[in-house]
Amino acid sequence: MKTEILKSLFDSEQNVISVVNNLTPEDFEKAINEGWTIGLNLQHILDIEQLIFESAQTKNTDIEFTNKAEQIKHIMLVSERKFKAPPIFYPKEPITTISDFITKFKSTRARIYSFIENNSIDTMSDDGHPLFGSLSQQEWFVFLYTHTIRHIRQIENILTNYSQGK
Repeated sequence: MKTEILKSLFDSEQNVISVVNNLTPEDFEKAINEGWTIGLNLQHILDIEQLIFESAQTKNTDIEFTNKAEQIKHIMLVSERKFKAPPIFYPKEPITTISDFITKFKSTRARIYSFIENNSIDTMSDDGHPLFGSLSQQEWFVFLYTHTIRHIRQIENILTNYSQGK
């Protein structure tokens, strides 16, 4: 399972970097239908990466795994369901430069990779998710890469809408 999680995290990192590297400074201000700007989406990704990394490291008991990881993948990547982040998770300030985002993103991901490689991730985290409830450390990392992919898709949608003049 560690190998699958690390591969998924790495693949999502490469996807993020490829999208972000193509942004212009003007892109950071773009949004659709009064939603978050691209800059706010990027800051939210950074905030949640750090928060989930911290949450995943807290543990209390061994658990039996369920199919919650598949539920997370489906809801975050397949479902058209819209979610509104709780206000506590709203980004405070938007990211404004590509290099700032990439530096912070890669730094957090490096710590995450190291943690996964050097620890057992088969225990339950003390922290719960507002939608999914109690998550194991593995499930937190599944949520992490699906959350990142979901926001990158939103950014790509914003860019597509702007390129089509919508």
